[in-house]
Amino acid sequence: MFRANTVHPFFPEINKLLIKYSGIDKIIDGVISQIGNLSKAYLTGDLAKGKAGNIIDVILIGSKMDYEFIARLINKAEKTTSLKIRYISIRPGEEKKYINKEEALLIWSAEK
Repeated sequence: MFRANTVHPFFPEINKLLIKYSGIDKIIDGVISQIGNLSKAYLTGDLAKGKAGNIIDVILIGSKMDYEFIARLINKAEKTTSLKIRYISIRPGEEKKYINKEEALLIWSAEK
């Protein structure tokens, strides 16, 4: 298995370059704008550790989110990937209770 070294000083810049080069940033920004007031999204569980798994675990941080829209996105993504997606949503400031930064991978942030 492989895993990016997220503590390396060049990781943030390399990650931004890869996302922009692939065009994923525009797709993500379009979807995020419809979710609501999302501030961060973390990948947790096996995939965040670089291991194969049957479940994608995600933690969404924000407020006033459109949970029906999120459910539709998850349903569509589960059909596309053949994986189950499990998520929890928390409010800003609750990160310390739910996120172990060494085992979670920040996959999106409103802070650019």
